Amino acid sequence: MNSKAMSFVGAGLLIVGLFLPIATLPFLGNVTLMSNGFNIVAIGLLILGLLSGFLAWAERRDTLIWTGGAALLTVIYMFGRMQWAMTQMRTGMAEELEGNPFAGLAQTAMASVGLQWGWLILAAGPALLVYVAVQDRKADGSSMFSAGDNVERIAAGISVLALLIAPVQDAWGYFTAPDAEETATANSVLSSPVTQSETSSGPTAEEANYISDSLRLYEFEAKYYDSMLDGRTPGVDFKIKNEGDRTINSLTVKVVFYDADDQPIAEELYYPVNVGGFSMGNEDRPLRPNYIWQQESDRFYTAKNVPSEWSEGNARATITDIEFDPAG
Repeated sequence: MNSKAMSFVGAGLLIVGLFLPIATLPFLGNVTLMSNGFNIVAIGLLILGLLSGFLAWAERRDTLIWTGGAALLTVIYMFGRMQWAMTQMRTGMAEELEGNPFAGLAQTAMASVGLQWGWLILAAGPALLVYVAVQDRKADGSSMFSAGDNVERIAAGISVLALLIAPVQDAWGYFTAPDAEETATANSVLSSPVTQSETSSGPTAEEANYISDSLRLYEFEAKYYDSMLDGRTPGVDFKIKNEGDRTINSLTVKVVFYDADDQPIAEELYYPVNVGGFSMGNEDRPLRPNYIWQQESDRFYTAKNVPSEWSEGNARATITDIEFDPAG
């Protein structure tokens, strides 16, 4: 394979890797780097992949040292960040559940958290681009990180900007994060259903009235979905509209599954609104007045623990708990 072909392969692997599973989370199943809808880090990597393909086509493989290098460093940074987040979650859950009789169930849920093979593709693409660029520069006898002409300067500038997206985003989130007191009661998307129900005292009278009068759950669907990695698996999908005048920071939905005799046989809790909690989807956004929450395209909540006795489609969903935004 010649260097031009390897450049195209590297750019292609980087782009395809954005849509491959990078982690498995309870209730969410497999997630990708593009799972957040408009994910600015993933968009930056997509731009680097497309730019790399263009530079390869334009016979400017020497400039791939910038696009490939920036993409590779970003992937390494994101991988490390996810590893750190998972470690923090496991540590925090172990401390919170110490002495809890239901800790075993929560630990079972956490056991399903893990990294996926998409990282290999994400890293292989930019690594191949860097390899091609290094070989090209060695053949020309040029410096590894020179930015000689305008084309290379533009590629270097775009690459540096893309490289800064993830750390700047993290720094912004750190300095603008709510106080610990405001987020201490936020429900984590990775907490087990039993733990949530045991530790929550339920909605206040005001919250219960708001759930009844101002929150509408609709277009609910429970069925077997076809998943690329999990095969045929039970799952649910729904929308929620905030028809009131308060902003919601946390919202819990309980889904009960029934058998052919219309008897309940299993239940799951989901947290579509979870401001301040760990999120790989669009859960970390408040539900403002008149706003509608819905899953991202082609996404659904998994219900892998539902037994085979479930009568497909026979399930009922209710909003069981909410938390208002302190600011109103």
